Amino acid sequence: LRQKLSFGKSASLRNGLVIVQFVIAVFLISSTLLIRNQIEFMSKKNMGFDSEEIMTIYASSHDFTNQEEGIVQLNTFKNQLKQKSYIKDIALSRAVPTSWTRSFTFVRPDDWNGDPLRMRFTYVDANFFETYGISVKSGRGFMSDSEGDQRNSVMLNEAAMEAFEFETADDNVIKIGENRINVVGVVEDFHFESLESKVEPTLIFHRTANHAVHQFITCKIEMSDLQTKMEEIEKMWNGLGSTNTFNYSFMDDRIKRMYESEERFLGLISMFSIISIIIACLGLYGLTLFIIQKRRKELSIRKVLGAEVTGLLRLIFKDFAIWIGLAFIIGVPLVIYFINDWMQSFYYRTGVSWLSFGFTFLLMAVLISLTVGYQSVKAANVNPVKYLKDE
Repeated sequence: LRQKLSFGKSASLRNGLVIVQFVIAVFLISSTLLIRNQIEFMSKKNMGFDSEEIMTIYASSHDFTNQEEGIVQLNTFKNQLKQKSYIKDIALSRAVPTSWTRSFTFVRPDDWNGDPLRMRFTYVDANFFETYGISVKSGRGFMSDSEGDQRNSVMLNEAAMEAFEFETADDNVIKIGENRINVVGVVEDFHFESLESKVEPTLIFHRTANHAVHQFITCKIEMSDLQTKMEEIEKMWNGLGSTNTFNYSFMDDRIKRMYESEERFLGLISMFSIISIIIACLGLYGLTLFIIQKRRKELSIRKVLGAEVTGLLRLIFKDFAIWIGLAFIIGVPLVIYFINDWMQSFYYRTGVSWLSFGFTFLLMAVLISLTVGYQSVKAANVNPVKYLKDE
């Protein structure tokens, strides 16, 4: 630049490039912090059920050569698990949180004049809510292993209550086709899926272990000496004669896996942020040397005329302060636009935190001070005779 352009033109181009570099750094650093906030919010948000010490086992009677025999074998397996002292609770269900089966039906309240509502449904046993720590807000809930609950009763989540415009669970009836089904209770909303989706109205029907609709066994298990316990449970499973291998997972891990793509995206943008910071620091270091070389005689004259070291440092840092200010004026709206667009896919989101921008500003100020500071202090303290002796 010194050879091809005049100092004025090269300064304008150089300043513009520095501002662009700062804008990129502001964008990447702030976006990384905001994305991390969203991921942490999703992974820590109460999803309406207990996830600690919860183990799920995929267990379907369809994985046996003879389905009727499979039902008997799975009942035997469940009873064996219940006898283990380290199993605190056990439940059967067609689906578990994080693994929705995409089951829907058309339903309407009794005396409903409008079109039927398309609504989700699932099957659980009577112990499902207790095992997962899901609160029953009103009603009696399902009676334990009661055949009377099999076809004639249903529990609703709060979203379904709102959709049906029911005020209480008592004395309410819904109809699927011409079948009248009594609402026996209401549970608090809980998430079957990730926080990308809101909690949808859901019908929850009771089925005992004698039915072939369940696909999961959920156990609340003591986590101490876990490997030994899992080896024992796997040995029990292998004796059932299932065509499927022992397939289990822990609910905490299942929740984390729901956000793997977001975690990968966070890792990618974090890597680019680090690269951007390194490039910015290298560029600042070279730019500082260039500016000091250009202004060394000016600095020396000012010092001879009585300028203090702090005054000279303010003179050098003034341009950098202007550049970082312009970078934030340009970069912050870009970050807000990008983050708001990215978060549109999440029903539950944190929004834009201004603390992230404050931390970004602080981080960049520290990096600039460390990168520029050493050479600036060195130039401000140099003997002015060194640069003026040739004049």
